[in-house]
Amino acid sequence: MFQEINPQEEAAILAAAETPKRGKKNDYNIRTVTQWFKLPHQLGEEHMCNVPEHEENVPEGYSKDSRRATVAIGNLNVCRWCFIAGAGKD
Repeated sequence: MFQEINPQEEAAILAAAETPKRGKKNDYNIRTVTQWFKLPHQLGEEHMCNVPEHEENVPEGYSKDSRRATVAIGNLNVCRWCFIAGAGKD
């Protein structure tokens, strides 16, 4: 029912399993909500959004205090609304 694996094939399989996977780089240039949720987030008072135009970027009807979940872009902590608006983009 089972066949013997030849030693070279076994070595190739084991070597492939031990090869470290490359991590994906975060792309901060794609400014969509989907991309926002793929990025590493920071939470807490010390990471609140510090984009100067934050108040202008939050749509009407949403809390202006939506600064708590951010991503670090350069020296800015950028909330979802500021991220989508393009804050921190060079």
